[in-house]
Amino acid sequence: MSDGLLAHELASKLAMRLCHDFAGPAGAIVSGLDMLVGAPSVELKGAAEEMIETSGLKLRARGTFSRA
Repeated sequence: MSDGLLAHELASKLAMRLCHDFAGPAGAIVSGLDMLVGAPSVELKGAAEEMIETSGLKLRARGTFSRA
């Protein structure tokens, strides 16, 4: 295999992994926002806010780690 093909495969796998790592927390933020809008109780709103905050922190941490 040529070095160009190996570099292309590595870049492809890295991009796939980054998308996978970011999709989970981003999806949880969206779910939390949906819960927040339709929350019938204060308890559910609190849970939604906690999910949004926790997922946002995870997303920020993964972004910071991936830049290193």
